[in-house]
Amino acid sequence: MRYRGGRAFRGIAAVAAGGLLLVGCSSGGGEEGDGARPEGEESASASSETTMARLWETEMDGDVTVSGLSAWSPDDGPLVFVSDEELVGIDPETGAEEWSLQAPGGEFCERSFEVNDDGVGAVMYRSGSECLTLAAVDAYSGEMLWESELEGSYSGEGLDPGGRHELVIMGEGVVSVAFTSRTVRVDVGSGEQLPALETPWGPECYEVYWRHADVHTLAFGDCSEGEPEIAAFDTGSGERLWVEASDLAHNPVHSGTVLPGPDLAVADDGMVYLFDGTGEATNQIPYAPTGLFGPVVSDSTLVFQNAQGISAFDLRSGESLWGEAVDPVSRTHLLSEDGPARPGPTFHRGAPLRSQADIVDGGFARHLTWWDPRTGEITREESYVGDSPDWDGGTVVHDGAFYQRSLRHERLVAYQLSD
Repeated sequence: MRYRGGRAFRGIAAVAAGGLLLVGCSSGGGEEGDGARPEGEESASASSETTMARLWETEMDGDVTVSGLSAWSPDDGPLVFVSDEELVGIDPETGAEEWSLQAPGGEFCERSFEVNDDGVGAVMYRSGSECLTLAAVDAYSGEMLWESELEGSYSGEGLDPGGRHELVIMGEGVVSVAFTSRTVRVDVGSGEQLPALETPWGPECYEVYWRHADVHTLAFGDCSEGEPEIAAFDTGSGERLWVEASDLAHNPVHSGTVLPGPDLAVADDGMVYLFDGTGEATNQIPYAPTGLFGPVVSDSTLVFQNAQGISAFDLRSGESLWGEAVDPVSRTHLLSEDGPARPGPTFHRGAPLRSQADIVDGGFARHLTWWDPRTGEITREESYVGDSPDWDGGTVVHDGAFYQRSLRHERLVAYQLSD
């Protein structure tokens, strides 16, 4: 374990900018049984006062890439920014560093997107050239609680580079790690490895590919004498739920991504396939996401940005719920309030919101819009105008504040949302 005490960040107090902000934003989707509003309909323009007060700005050292930025936000604790080089706990009220933990060996190669209810998160770092060391970290104190060496099945084995799913899942009692051809489950309290999940095809079957999310873990196997099959497990308990034939398992190496949330859905090749509790495929959702940030899952609702705008679908029925037109040339991004900080195609969880950046009178403006995920109705709007263009990195919305981590200028800026 390597741990070093916190060092003072250079916090810069700031005053809220006043004045008016003209931002193109939509008036909300509303309940529309047929989903998206008519093609070509423009979003309504809205004029609103600046509502977000700039709280502070602080420098953050170290190189951060788009793929290497995440953040944890434990209840009543520090914001923890996770880069490839270190974890840093930030006081959300002042921007001062509370603790920092450097990556053993110089690099964190993976991390959980979230902490559990006890404020424990998981990171992985390299042992030589392989990403095989798993560690649990207390997000409140920065203490590394335990380390566990995960033995590789073969030389050079790595985590699955699928890109759209969480490679390390932190649960209440279990940490689940998805490799290319297996999952490894570790007890959160002790760091001891748990027995492997058992597929119905036996250890002699090598054509098995694993995907997992916070609720469901799937094994795609093309090993039986009949059709290829999917075996579904509960991620937390490890209980096998069902085994069913599925064409999605025909080529296990290219199997789809399991969506987070209570409803079992798999994104694969332009579609999201829905399953009931017995493994029966029930419906499909056309799926062609675009944008800097990934789709958002909010309970039983999938919201994603595509070429036409923002679309929302029910993950049980497949019904189109609402749509929101987006100017294709605008800097508009779909975000998640509780999702990971880093951009990229990974599925996020939480309340969906839209971020729109504009140039106003030589300065920069940002407008945030929250939606009810089921109806598309606007539930909150926030605006800020200022001189910072640092809207290219990760974002976190937590406990009434909005945090922006710049990828270019090594700084973190905090904005207080309105009451």
